Amino acid sequence: MFQCTLCEYNTPKKSNLSRHVNFVHLKKTLTCSLCNYTCHSPTSLKQHNLKIHCTDKKFRCHICSFVFESLLQLNTHLVTHKNNTYACIFCSNVKTKYKRNFLRHMKTCHPNIDKTDYVDCTV
Repeated sequence: MFQCTLCEYNTPKKSNLSRHVNFVHLKKTLTCSLCNYTCHSPTSLKQHNLKIHCTDKKFRCHICSFVFESLLQLNTHLVTHKNNTYACIFCSNVKTKYKRNFLRHMKTCHPNIDKTDYVDCTV
């Protein structure tokens, strides 16, 4: 686990810790070069550029109008519009719409728990 030295936040991924420190403690922002849009993550800036400035749009979400470069990215995104949420019964603050993220959390944080005990923990 990676622990933030400035607060109680901890995470199994170093990249999550870096993002946390940049966003929460350093207040780092990224700015779109074509307008005054600002955000905290490169992914958000990329999505903004695709949605707002890209004239060569490829795969658009029919629910929220986000645009993706591939059908795989669109299909992955569509999961976020489903009502299923995977929640860890051991960590009250861990919830995700993605089963793979939930399984990774369980494997990383609760390796001694049998997978059959939590495989369908949807809320």
